[in-house]
Amino acid sequence: MAGLRVETAEEGDLDLESFLRGHEQEPFLRRNCVLALVARQERDDGAVVIGFLELTDEPAVVVKAAGGGGSNYGAAAARPPKVEEAAWLKAEPAALGFGPGAAAFVRRCTIAAAAAADGAAPPVALALLRAAFGAAPTLQAVLLASSGEPPSHLLTSSAGDGEAAAGEPCLSALARAPPFAQASVEPRVGLQLRAAPRRAVMPELVVRRARVQDHDEMLPLLQRAAAGRHAALALLPESCRPAEPFALTRLIDSQDGGNAVLVAHPRGCESLVGMLAATCDVDVPLLQSSFDLGPYDGFLQPGDYEALEERARTLAASEAADAAAASGAAAQGGGGREGELDADGAAAGGGPEVEEGVRQILAGLVQEALDGGAGRAPPRHRLFAVTMLCFQDGWEVQAPDLLAAAFDLFADKDYAALTVPHAIPEPPLARLMTVLPPAGGPASAGASVFPDAVLLAHRASLLSEFEVRLAAVEDMAAVQPLLEGLPDAPQLGERIALAMGRGTAVLALLSGEVVGAAAFGEPVELPRLRGAFDLDSLLPPADWPANAQAALEAVVVNPLFEPHSAAFLSRALTLLTRRAAVCGVAPGAAPPPAVAAAAEQVVPRRRQRRAAAAEKPGGPPFPLFAFTRSLAIKRPVHTRIVVVGASDTGLSCLETLLTAPCHRGTLFTHLTLLSPGGLAAAAAAAAAAASTAAVAAAPARFSPEALARLGLEGAVADVDGALAAIDRERRVAVLEDGRELPYDVLALATGLQDPLLARVAAARPEAAACVVPAVALASALTAAATGAGEAAFRTSSTLLIGDSLDALTALSALLDSGADAAAITWVSDHSLGDVGGVARRPGPAALARALARRAGLELPAPQAGRLRDVRVAEGGEGRCSVVVEAPDGAQLGLEVDAIAAAGPLAPDARVALALAAAGLVINSRAVVGAGFATAEPSVLAAGPVAKLSRRYGAPETLLENHNSAEVGARLADAIAAAATGPHAAPAAAAAANTRPPALPAARGASCRLPGGWAFSLAARGEALAAPSLAAPPGGASLLSAAAGGAGGLLSIVTDAAGCIRQACAVARDGSALAGLLPSLPVLVGLPLSYLGLQPPAGAGRAPAEVPADVAAALSEPWAEALLHDGFGALRVAMLSAARAARERGGAVSVAAGAGGGEAGAGLEARLAAAAVTFLEGVPAGELPSLRAGLSEARSVAKARGSAAPVLPPAAQ
Repeated sequence: MAGLRVETAEEGDLDLESFLRGHEQEPFLRRNCVLALVARQERDDGAVVIGFLELTDEPAVVVKAAGGGGSNYGAAAARPPKVEEAAWLKAEPAALGFGPGAAAFVRRCTIAAAAAADGAAPPVALALLRAAFGAAPTLQAVLLASSGEPPSHLLTSSAGDGEAAAGEPCLSALARAPPFAQASVEPRVGLQLRAAPRRAVMPELVVRRARVQDHDEMLPLLQRAAAGRHAALALLPESCRPAEPFALTRLIDSQDGGNAVLVAHPRGCESLVGMLAATCDVDVPLLQSSFDLGPYDGFLQPGDYEALEERARTLAASEAADAAAASGAAAQGGGGREGELDADGAAAGGGPEVEEGVRQILAGLVQEALDGGAGRAPPRHRLFAVTMLCFQDGWEVQAPDLLAAAFDLFADKDYAALTVPHAIPEPPLARLMTVLPPAGGPASAGASVFPDAVLLAHRASLLSEFEVRLAAVEDMAAVQPLLEGLPDAPQLGERIALAMGRGTAVLALLSGEVVGAAAFGEPVELPRLRGAFDLDSLLPPADWPANAQAALEAVVVNPLFEPHSAAFLSRALTLLTRRAAVCGVAPGAAPPPAVAAAAEQVVPRRRQRRAAAAEKPGGPPFPLFAFTRSLAIKRPVHTRIVVVGASDTGLSCLETLLTAPCHRGTLFTHLTLLSPGGLAAAAAAAAAAASTAAVAAAPARFSPEALARLGLEGAVADVDGALAAIDRERRVAVLEDGRELPYDVLALATGLQDPLLARVAAARPEAAACVVPAVALASALTAAATGAGEAAFRTSSTLLIGDSLDALTALSALLDSGADAAAITWVSDHSLGDVGGVARRPGPAALARALARRAGLELPAPQAGRLRDVRVAEGGEGRCSVVVEAPDGAQLGLEVDAIAAAGPLAPDARVALALAAAGLVINSRAVVGAGFATAEPSVLAAGPVAKLSRRYGAPETLLENHNSAEVGARLADAIAAAATGPHAAPAAAAAANTRPPALPAARGASCRLPGGWAFSLAARGEALAAPSLAAPPGGASLLSAAAGGAGGLLSIVTDAAGCIRQACAVARDGSALAGLLPSLPVLVGLPLSYLGLQPPAGAGRAPAEVPADVAAALSEPWAEALLHDGFGALRVAMLSAARAARERGGAVSVAAGAGGGEAGAGLEARLAAAAVTFLEGVPAGELPSLRAGLSEARSVAKARGSAAPVLPPAAQ
């Protein structure tokens, strides 16, 4: 079928979810299967899902579903096999000749009704099956068990036997042959088992050298491929003069012993379906200078390469020693001994400079060896390059057949390389190849002189039949060669040896040689891990008891065997009778390649303070991975993605790319974070933010523990530097020190800073030390007061500049530290018309004063004035002289200990200048569209540095007024779409770009107030840009006193729909309301009824008091669910159930006594089921009261014979 594309299914794919929901099927969950694929049909208005295939290694009996127009088969009406059925289904595959892990059962195969009506169901099902065999090279058969007539679209041919479509004759012929043949029947259990062997779905290809007579058939194949997703692999080499006529003929004529053009056609059909061009003329020294070829012996004979490497190390050490000796001799007063020590250290240390010297010398020695010399023949390298790879639609899954033929042709070559541009989608051979690592490690990837990604395959990696067995103690000698050269070889060997003694070590063997080893331990204590990681999304406790999983303690896989890592680990779990395994990675280390390719990184949990009260301090400070028996490795994406800025937005973006369900099946191989100070500075900032959180009563998004659980050091290239310019034409980010980072996608996510610091540093550098951020000053004062900081820190006089929440926090810290109020000068420049092109409006500080006034607390306000000059005071001692100018022009001279900057924040001036020079900025902010793209599609921007285009409404739509984590997550989605290619067609993508991104999450802002009080605000968008106690038109403004007013005052503002638009509060320390402050963002967006409130009769836009103590109500056990980090998913599930009921015409109320007929009862059951699922996923001890309520509700439901709602009637 033209325009049909089959891909590995991903959780969170909204199109797939809608497709399955339309067929009344459960959502796709990767953990429930070994392989899942989705078929999409390209149309003018976008790509539409028309098919889904799910395979499992557990016996499954497929029956026809109730709906779907006769084309829907699978889980919607499936039943688990009975005991006797399961026993027969487990034993029968072996009787048919399929070994362990070689066959999988169809769990469901769903084809769109429209496709079935057009007679396209069999071709779609066939395409799904072919893609399954292509994605899992070790899979030898797909099994279909049924109790009655099996699914017709898997057994019947396509409608009609007419002429096949042009360009796909052989595939159409195959579609007319049913792929499943009856294998066996068991009358005793009433089941029949059908098998689709690999060769029935993937017919044998005849591969031969191309002939000139093939030209006319090869030309349209090339033209079709050149217009497709992998056009770079259809380019004729320059040696053929591609711009001139008959270039393809010249390519065919150029074949000799070192060059080949291969074509393929199915046996019995002469139509060509693919071609491959290969050459042995490879610049190995160039590869040596750009990539780490050590694991592959430099593509030379092992003995030859080792000798050259030893010689290079000797020469490099000698050069380093000579340079160190010369430096020591020239040093004044250094003496000879110092030079000798430096020389010895340089010779033996092997630092970065020495290693770089080794690489350069080794590249020259390799070149010299390959050139040969007088009287000696050059050694032959063992590498050939694939230069072209083209297929008819539907046949790219059999690309390994052509590669295998190329290896047969070049019998003396053991490696094949495929060079691809970073930005193209995954090429057909990618899942059988590994990526050559850059020389110098991931951080040097951007500096490589080689412009493209190089994929590598060994001839043995094409062998799909390998042995997996339990290891015995005597196998340790065979494992040792696998460990040689690894930096942690002793630790790995010890763990594998211990597992051998326990009987929990597993080996993978290929032709008798050990190519993989894994050591498993006892089941992990999941409750402790569930407190720190969101394991519920991968291993829900109801389905994954403790004995169903194990700990992966060590795994080592030959780099060339890595494409089979998932199959190896899947079979290992089967041998150990485990369904899943978890693997913790040492802090700062990269995950083992096998884990990175096959396992999913688990999302670190972030819980509200009240919900986290029972959590042990710190928690596991390492990233966690988990995997099941899935046969599919992650889809490698080689797009060079550079994220600029370690802000909350930037870090959330990276977190989403690494851990979000919709990206778990993708392996981003070229992720780079560019920020001043790199990840070390980000960790220090996280520690400072955690300290500041205690001062400002605001939870930090990224604590040091949360950063450690992300494991960015092992997944991201860390570049310490600052952006200075963007070269749009060359796609290069230029750093301040002159270094260049090439990119395919550049994502700007820098934060904000107070421009006062930069202005003083530029005008009076000697006085720059006098200016400190207000929050830093508050943290230092608080630390000194509590004994956690320098006891001597004090300030007798302070100039506080700016009217912000940070200013209130600094003022509170100063007063609490005993500073004289008369020694604090607080000014704010109200005369500035705008900041960054945005008109200034009353901000959160003005709202804090207004709400505090209603609570009976009078807060000071700044005087109008601006800083005109600052100099170091005469006599020094850290004091400075300042000049403050009043609005009337009068000037006041002061001498102060510190200047606390708390004014309006602005984007980093360096980034703003780089954007301006590239023509991507207006008023210091990057202007972006719905997909966060700037005027340059390859440059994206989000967070405080960006604002939405005016096409989406008001010109002041600053992204800094939205939740940073949510903005970062949406930025990651946009990056993934740009890097992997969006599912939608260009027309649909253009239509989607007319809608602004949905950003419903609220952003929080907090501060300390004098006298033991605190203030917190939660809102989003316009409500945060101009917060107010007044309600918008149609809304209501409510005030709720806490503890009769003694605990503080809570303000809730709703919109016209009755949903909470803004929540803010002033609270006394220790009160119930103070404990609620960090949770206020959770309330924004919820209906007011969730809190059991209704606007008073006649309530208008002005604030109106309500008698209810909302803070006390939200301190009751039932409200813990609202504050739990899993509540968002629960609410989505409930809304989906209500929406489905409404679409069927049923009632949506589940209040006590609301029946609503069958539809209402069904909805009630669905809501209760959603709550049950939610609470079963909550770690023990977090919500004990709700667990008790759930048990009681279940008892009542069982007695009534129906389900009962768990949440209170108000929470609808």
